[in-house]
Order: sequence, then structure tokens, then C-alpha cells
Amino acid sequence: MILKLTGVVPPTGAAGLDGRLLRSALHHAAEVWVNSAYVLEAMAGFGIPMRVVPAGLQTSRFSPGPRAERPTVLWASSPAERHKRFEDLLAAWPSVRRAVPDAELLLAGGRPPTVPHGARWLGVLDDEALAGQYARAWAVAMPSVHEALGLVTLEALSSGTPVAGVRSGATPELLAAEGTGALGAPLDPGSFAEALTSALALGADPATAGRCRSAASRYDWSVIVPEVLAGYRRVTAS
Repeated sequence: MILKLTGVVPPTGAAGLDGRLLRSALHHAAEVWVNSAYVLEAMAGFGIPMRVVPAGLQTSRFSPGPRAERPTVLWASSPAERHKRFEDLLAAWPSVRRAVPDAELLLAGGRPPTVPHGARWLGVLDDEALAGQYARAWAVAMPSVHEALGLVTLEALSSGTPVAGVRSGATPELLAAEGTGALGAPLDPGSFAEALTSALALGADPATAGRCRSAASRYDWSVIVPEVLAGYRRVTAS
């Protein structure tokens, strides 16, 4: 049996019945796969060997396009999910507008609790419309903490758009290549505002799209599927 973990559960959080079930599954699995080096480190205390086999995406569904005429930041996560830290984006936005007065914030997804000055709510978009917004944006805002991987970050990079993130979870892994984004301190709106301003500057550089696409390419299904099949072969052979 191969056990694929899509999230992260530190050993200190594996308590009660759920914790016992998780520990049993970990010990009985032939291989345990996780989405990132961040998860690998966070779960090392279980004492179980694990492999990084990340989730993939079809990068061909996304492509760079002409940027919007004005500096545009896209938010494409659910404001209701606390770890996405929508409140940090709201707190950071006035500082971004002072640094880049004509910047616009586009909010895609569930209805936000508030829409700040200089922002528009686009509603829930279908896949094609969302891909178009990724391509037009100058930067994508991702202040999330404890991300096991970060699909929004990968979709943005696949669209050639830099990401403003924080030094938490797997986000620094995804933005490890120079010129693909900027990182602020987690839970720090002032630091995140600086990251957003830096990401907007990257969005103005024509070379950024190629760097972002290159960073996302290692998560394409054409790369991930052979890793998955190799794992199946290892397990069936043993």
C-alpha cells in the first residue's frame, strides 16, 4: 500500500483516535508520499521514511498573456480559509497602494468579508476565466501559512506570473528560483506589503514569465506521473 498525504500533521498534533489511525496507516504503508520537503521535515518525528512525490498539474492549461494595463494583483483563494490569511492581504493593501498608487486588487473566488479601496470582487470564476486572470495579473497574492504545496502558486507560475508569498510552508520551495516571486515574513502585513510591491516590479519585467514557467514545469504531470509509476513498480516488485 502507498499512502499519499496531501496535507501536514506534525507528530504533536496526532492525538486521539485520528492520531492512532494515522500512526497505524503510516506504519503499515509500503511507502509514504508527501507533497513537499516542508511536509517531510514537519512529519519527521513520526520516524517513518517518506518520499516527496508532489501533486501535479497540467501546465498547458495556463499560459502567459499580455499583462493588464495597470499593475494588478490577483487573489485566487478562499477568504474563509483561515490559513490563507486574507486578513493579512487586507492589512497590507494600503501600503501597496501608497507605493504603487495605480495598483488594482482583483478578488476571485468566494465573497470576501470586505472589498477595500482599489479592489474589485470578480466572483467565482470557471477554470478558463481564472486562467485568463492569472495571465493578466502582474502578481498573485499568496500570504498563506503552512501550505503543504500551494496550487494557486503553481497555477500562477504556470501562467508566467510572479507570486508574493511568505516564508512558511512549501511556498519558499516553489519560489526558490530567482525572479519568480518575493517572500515576506508570515503573519506580518507590513512585510507582506513589501513582498507584493517587489512582485509587482517583477511582473513588469518581460523576462519574468519565462522564469515562472520554468519553475512550474517540474510539477507538470509529464514529470510527476513517471515518479508515481516508478513508485508503483517498487511496491509491486517488493
